[in-house]
Amino acid sequence: MSRTKLTLVFACLCALAVAAAPAQARRSTYYTQYEVSIQGEMTEKWSKTTTHGEDYGCPAREEESGGATIRFATVKPKRVTAGPYTGWHGRPLLRISDDRYGQFRTLNADGSAADCGVFRPAYDGSACGHREWTGPVTLFNTRNFGFDFPADDPKFPFECPYPDKPPAWGGDNYWDSGYVLSHYASDVDWFDAVFASRCNKHGRHCKPPRKVNVIHNVKHVSLPYASPKYPGAFEGSYEADIDWTATVRRLEKVHVGR
Repeated sequence: MSRTKLTLVFACLCALAVAAAPAQARRSTYYTQYEVSIQGEMTEKWSKTTTHGEDYGCPAREEESGGATIRFATVKPKRVTAGPYTGWHGRPLLRISDDRYGQFRTLNADGSAADCGVFRPAYDGSACGHREWTGPVTLFNTRNFGFDFPADDPKFPFECPYPDKPPAWGGDNYWDSGYVLSHYASDVDWFDAVFASRCNKHGRHCKPPRKVNVIHNVKHVSLPYASPKYPGAFEGSYEADIDWTATVRRLEKVHVGR
């Protein structure tokens, strides 16, 4: 290749680099870098009695109960980005521990233990216990700050009694303890917290958004097992207490686009 052609190629490459730089800068102005850390726990307790009646066969009645304590915290603060048009980008990694217990009993109509064999065995809860794992969470792009918690149901075998879905939850909605934690997000509008400036009533003397936002979410969940479709057939309830804190730290000037 001649010196003239080399010079021409080099000039074209430089022109492309100069043209790409403003486009990249424009894209970056729509995102702001943050650091997110999360820690908290959820405790649950549930009990359910199902009355089939003497004509049902074995068992005439079932009694099940149990509970769990799920604790979680980010392995380390996760650097993410957020934009006013596309929401959060990046998935914090949580270290999760789950201590679960429970039992399932099959009974005759008089309350004595019923042996229904392999078709409906009783479970003493020995298959439950302690589990630990790590998993990423997806930060919700809805206005209320929350996250999609990993399911814990697959971590335990079928022989570990697990809470049934209460009728009030809805037949088409997925159910497990992790999803309960996800469903009850905080009441904090994260968009307003991390992007909105604070001005006086005249729209003057505006201050930038806080550099650090601490979001504390406390929820109590109470869902009965009784069903109006089957009066008297089901008794008991599912109860859960959710308590977590997320810290969102801004790492640079807020970018909301040009």
